[in-house]
Amino acid sequence: MKATFNCFRVFFALALLSLVSSPIASGQDSKVDPDSDENKMFRALAREHANESATEKPTKNLNDAQRAKKQIDRKKKEAKANQARLNKIPSAARNQVSKFLLPALRSGSSREFMRAMENLVVKHSPETIVLIEEYCRSQGFGQLDKHLTRFMTEAISQGTSPFTNSKPKPKFVMFASAALGKHVESELEEFEQHLIMQDPLQASDDWLTSEDTFWEVHVWKNRFLNLDRFVRFAISMNEPHLKRANRNDDVDDQALLKAPQLLRENVTLRYRELLEREAELRMLELAKAEETLRLKPSFEDELHAAFALEMHGGELDIFFRQHKAGTFVRQRLNDQQEIEKAAALLKSGREHGKEVMEKAVLLRIGAHWWLRGRYGMGGMAAGLLKPPAAMNSKAIMFGLFMPKERSLAVGQIDPETGTYSPGYERRHYFTWAVERRDVYTSVNGASSSKLLSSKRLPDKASLFY
Repeated sequence: MKATFNCFRVFFALALLSLVSSPIASGQDSKVDPDSDENKMFRALAREHANESATEKPTKNLNDAQRAKKQIDRKKKEAKANQARLNKIPSAARNQVSKFLLPALRSGSSREFMRAMENLVVKHSPETIVLIEEYCRSQGFGQLDKHLTRFMTEAISQGTSPFTNSKPKPKFVMFASAALGKHVESELEEFEQHLIMQDPLQASDDWLTSEDTFWEVHVWKNRFLNLDRFVRFAISMNEPHLKRANRNDDVDDQALLKAPQLLRENVTLRYRELLEREAELRMLELAKAEETLRLKPSFEDELHAAFALEMHGGELDIFFRQHKAGTFVRQRLNDQQEIEKAAALLKSGREHGKEVMEKAVLLRIGAHWWLRGRYGMGGMAAGLLKPPAAMNSKAIMFGLFMPKERSLAVGQIDPETGTYSPGYERRHYFTWAVERRDVYTSVNGASSSKLLSSKRLPDKASLFY
């Protein structure tokens, strides 16, 4: 930058000198006086520029060379550290990692990964497994237990066994059970931070914020169903090995194998708390909807309030029918006066909003099913099919993968941000081109490990919509 400025100064001096010494401008002879003030100034500027360029160019080249050398040294250091990590692993395990584990991670094959992990866990010590995990992290593959739980939870959600053989070894069962339990515990910790778990519960001032809150609660309810499915699978998986541990009085194995049972109790308690908090928040939102329909601030607010009133009233009716009165932890739900007040508000809201009630409900129902048809994906064959378990379960049959963030079609170029946006007819393809999941084909009931999509969607999809 400085050199460019100096060049500009030189050219400016040349232009100025040519104008001053021009025979047309001065009316004098074209002979130039070498000792004139203009020529002296030009020579001084030229010398200054030459000196600065001579010092800056070697400095720039030196800095580039130093940066390149640092990068080379850093890569050599990383390669040496990776080799040192690999050398710590016993040779037999090292061969298994190179031939089976790393190729499975690169290809995304769940069956190959589970087979490689079982061989490593069964044949090698926990210390060796820790070294293998460190080496895999250094290669950019992340944590092995997360890959393990990802493949296991996908298989369990589809109603299939995650193991490659019908009788996995006890050592690997305990290893997989511990990884699955760690996953469930991390989900519960995330749930504790959600807005619905913060006291005191309050109705939102904004309709869209309120809708987002109940949508997230809806997603969490289905996540809890999945968590319960995972811990039940772990309990059934551990059951035969727990009997063996009880016969042998193996205290350590007993504690590890009983852990899923305790975890399921925690999942059940948290799920019940979520249901109660949702019901209490719906009672608060019901009062806000009734007030809006009574005061009628605007037609848009009336539409939002009418749908909210019907939705909260219907959900509260189902909730109180399914649960015995007086058994709730949240005291508002045990108060009969609060329940009667909610029923009165529902009746009053319907009377004040009868002109827009049907329109609001039909609009939302239509949007709901349109979104399912437009964006919904099944669990198999790149989203075109649902898993075989759907034949025996209404919940799985109804379930779809839905993107939490849908693309907004405003034309090819967004006029506000100038960014690209998909056209109306391309929204579905655009969304799932960005948010894809690992999908495996299933032919005649036999699963194959053909990967149809390499990009994953870990937390941007919700199973039931």
